[in-house]
Amino acid sequence: MAENITSSQPARTPPARLSSGIKGLDRILAGGFVQSGSYIILGTPGSGKTILANQACFNHIVNGGRALYVTLLAETHSRMLANMTVLDFYDPAAVTDSIYYISGYQVLQRDGLHGLTEMVRKEIRQRRATLLVVDGLTTAEAASESSLDFKGFIDQLHAHTESNGCTTLLLSHQRVVETEKLYRPEYTMVDGIIELHDVAVGERNLRELFVSKFRGGPHITGRHLFEITDAGLVVYPRTESILSVTTDLPDNQRAQQNFGLPGLDKMLSGGLPQATTTMLLGVSGSGKTLLGLQFLAAGAAQGEPGLHFGFHESPTQLLSTAAGIGLTDFDSQVKNGLIEIIWQLPLEGLLDILAERLLMAVKRRSVKRVVIDSFQGFEQAYYPERLTRFFTALAHELHLLGVTTLVSVELHDIISPTVQIPITPVSTIFNNIIFLRYTELNSQLVRLLSIIKERGSPFDPTIRQFTIGATGIVVTEPVERVEGLLTGMAHYVGSASGTADVATSLPQSSSTRPRINESA
Repeated sequence: MAENITSSQPARTPPARLSSGIKGLDRILAGGFVQSGSYIILGTPGSGKTILANQACFNHIVNGGRALYVTLLAETHSRMLANMTVLDFYDPAAVTDSIYYISGYQVLQRDGLHGLTEMVRKEIRQRRATLLVVDGLTTAEAASESSLDFKGFIDQLHAHTESNGCTTLLLSHQRVVETEKLYRPEYTMVDGIIELHDVAVGERNLRELFVSKFRGGPHITGRHLFEITDAGLVVYPRTESILSVTTDLPDNQRAQQNFGLPGLDKMLSGGLPQATTTMLLGVSGSGKTLLGLQFLAAGAAQGEPGLHFGFHESPTQLLSTAAGIGLTDFDSQVKNGLIEIIWQLPLEGLLDILAERLLMAVKRRSVKRVVIDSFQGFEQAYYPERLTRFFTALAHELHLLGVTTLVSVELHDIISPTVQIPITPVSTIFNNIIFLRYTELNSQLVRLLSIIKERGSPFDPTIRQFTIGATGIVVTEPVERVEGLLTGMAHYVGSASGTADVATSLPQSSSTRPRINESA
C-alpha cells in the first residue's frame, strides 16, 4: 500500500519589503528593498543617487519609519536640503524629527573607519532608525588602509544594521566598469546593486536604471528609463517586461464596433471585432486620421468612451477637421468627456512614458475605443530595436482591457506597385488591416479602400472608392471594370478599341492587388 508522504517543512514566506517610495522602482524590485538588507546605489555625480535616497527616506517616515542620513561628502546638509526643497516629497517638518541628518566626514578623518562605524552604530540605536543612508562610500574607501580593511567596514556596518532591523543604502560615485564588478569587495557583500546611468542617444542624454544584483526574490532585469522631475525620480519599467501576461478575452465579450459608415460597416460584417487591433495603412492624406475620428464619434454616440492618442494634429486642429467632415457632435463629445484627445509632438518622447500615459488614460475613463495616430510617433521615441516587442505588449494589454484600437501606419510611396509595411511581423500586433490607397484614373487621384485582413470575422474583400466631403465620408459600391487599382496605376478593362468588358467585381489577380512586404 502506498503511503501518503507530507512535508514537514513549513511554508516559505517571502521576506518583508521596504518601499523605495518610487512606484516604478518598487515594481522592478517586486515590492521594494528586502527589509534589513544592504544595497549599493551606483552612479556618476548628478545621476540622481541623492534624490533617490532622500525620496526613500521621506516615503519611509510617511509609513511610520525613522531614517538616518549620514554624509561623508564635503557638501553641507543645508546645501543638500536646499536642493531638496523644490521636490514634492520634501517635508521640512520631518527633518531632525523622523529624518536625522549627520556628517561623518570629520569623524572619518579623525578616527578612521572604526570610529565611523561606532558613530553610525550609536546613532542607529539612539534614533531608532529603520533606514540608513551612507552618502559617499568612495570617501570611506579612500580612508581605508587596505581592501580588507574596507571590506571589514562594510561587514560590520551590515551586522549592526541587520541586528537592529535597519535597511541600508550605500551611495557611491564610482562609475562601474564591467570588469570591476567581479573584483570590488563591497559588491560581493551587499544584497543588491542599483546603477543609475546617463546614456547618450544622438544629441540627447537618457537616464537608465539597471539592477545588476538583487538577493531575496525576483526582480525585473535589464535597463529601465527614468526621469528626474518635481516628484523626484520617476522610473518607467520596460513596457514589454511588465505587460507579458498571456491571457485572452472570453469570446462572449466580443461585439462588433462599427464606424457609423454604412458602406464600410457592411464590408466588415457590422464592424471591427471588439478588443482587437486594426492597422489603418495608407499614405499621408489618404484618410487615416478622418476614419479614426469617425470611429471615435460612432462609439461616443453609443456612449462608449474614446481616446485619440496623437502625435501630429493638435486638439484644436482635430476639432476643426472633425467639423469639416460633418462630425458636428464631435466637439460636444469632447467637452462632455466621451472623447479625450491626448497630443504630444513626436520630438523627444520615450516609449515607456508614452505607454504609461496611454494606459493610464484608458484605465482612468474605462475607454473602449482608442485611435493611435500614428505608429511613426512611437518609432521616433528611441530604442527602435524594441519597437516590435513593445508594441506587441501594448496591443495585448489594450486587448485585455477590452479596448478596440486603431493604429494609423503611414506609407511613403503615394503610387507604387509594391507596399512596404514598416512593421514586422504584422500578425503579432494587428488583427485587422484596412488599406487606404490613391490611384490615378482619368488624370485624377481617387481614394480607395480595401479590407486586407479581419481576423475571426467574414469580410468583403472588394475594392471600393470612398469620398470625403463636408457632409462626411462615403464608401461607395465595389469598383467595376477597372484593374490595377491598388497598384496606384489603374486602367479600364476593355478591348484595344476601348470598349469596356462588363465586370461585376474587381478581378482578384496579381495585377490588381499590390505586393505587400513587411520590413523592419
